[in-house]
Amino acid sequence: FSLFVCALSEAKGMLRNMNKLNDNLTGTQYNRDSTIEIVSKIWKEVLCLKSIDIDDNFFSLGGNSKLLLETFFRINSYFSDSVTIPDLFAYPSIRKLSEFLDQKLSQSKKGIR
Repeated sequence: FSLFVCALSEAKGMLRNMNKLNDNLTGTQYNRDSTIEIVSKIWKEVLCLKSIDIDDNFFSLGGNSKLLLETFFRINSYFSDSVTIPDLFAYPSIRKLSEFLDQKLSQSKKGIR
């Protein structure tokens, strides 16, 4: 439990320092390409990779529970708290997660923060 609290605290700190990703994608206007672009950029930063195929599995690329938590906070900072930890397990690729987010956002009309 203390490891989770530590990871949660660290992830929140990283999230506070990460405001530059969405410079050009603000407001409620978004599209599928924008979602893929944002999720891809987050994954690259979290996993410290220069390139990722949108069909790669997060855990096959080196993702672990700590990195998943960081990914969770970063994605929710841009997509209006639209994803849960179980969602990240259910949609483990950029393509699948982006499709899920697009569907959820179009239903809720929340958009990007």
